Amino acid sequence: MNWVEACRDRQLADLPYKIELDKMGKIIMSPATKKHSLLQGRISRLLNGLLPSGDALPECAVETAEGTKAAHVAWISRARWASMSPEEASCSLAPEICIEILSPANTPAERLGAPEHPGKRELYQLGLA
Repeated sequence: MNWVEACRDRQLADLPYKIELDKMGKIIMSPATKKHSLLQGRISRLLNGLLPSGDALPECAVETAEGTKAAHVAWISRARWASMSPEEASCSLAPEICIEILSPANTPAERLGAPEHPGKRELYQLGLA
């Protein structure tokens, strides 16, 4: 499965949690708490207020070498947004700011990455290379 297929799948449309795809196209599900959602909203408002030359994007899908990942909150400049095709279902280039909200369930490897499984920070910086 690729990201476009996942976005078009009506069975996935109303899930109460976010999904990502690994590099094999398998769905990875992450339930979110209401506190998590509250923090996403607050961060989005702060980014939009502080950086008016772009937009905050909640649950922003980003293509990486390890599959499609979803930044909890991202901020993208209008110039970067314009550099991507309007038909893209996900960002082929990571937004300038990608924020992950940590939870107690996150493992150290998820927070920091590991040589065999880079963390999201590294994946966003590396892009699809």
